[in-house]
Amino acid sequence: MGLGAFPSSDSHFVGMLGMHGTIEANLAMHEADVVLCVSARFNDRVTGKLDEFSPHSPKIHIDIDPSNINKVVKVDVPIIGDCAQILGALVVRPELQQLDASRLAPWWTRIGVWRARQCLGFSKRYDVILPQQLTMALAATLASRDVIV
Repeated sequence: MGLGAFPSSDSHFVGMLGMHGTIEANLAMHEADVVLCVSARFNDRVTGKLDEFSPHSPKIHIDIDPSNINKVVKVDVPIIGDCAQILGALVVRPELQQLDASRLAPWWTRIGVWRARQCLGFSKRYDVILPQQLTMALAATLASRDVIV
């Protein structure tokens, strides 16, 4: 949930979370200082073993449907309401708006180490059809066309 809300081409995009996600996304969640979940749910494909899911982070969950709050993951701060209104009402302290990006350098270095594993990488094969290889070939073939697949 939420894919496309943040461009995958951005250097801060770490990929999808959960059993079908990237190592860097899962490790970033595991090591997070705080988790903010906006209008999504924590399902078993995202959390895996609940007692190992981001064990040291407080969790904030914003959702319009109160039945989704604490459904799978116990959160520290439940916020029920329209996420657009809630996010619009959140105020960031002025001193944090000018955060020195260099303070985050160690965090992005750690993520870079995880990314270097290239967990979604694969070796081309010609004796079987690999889904990744098929998708890349299709994308290359259709790159110059205005198509919807």
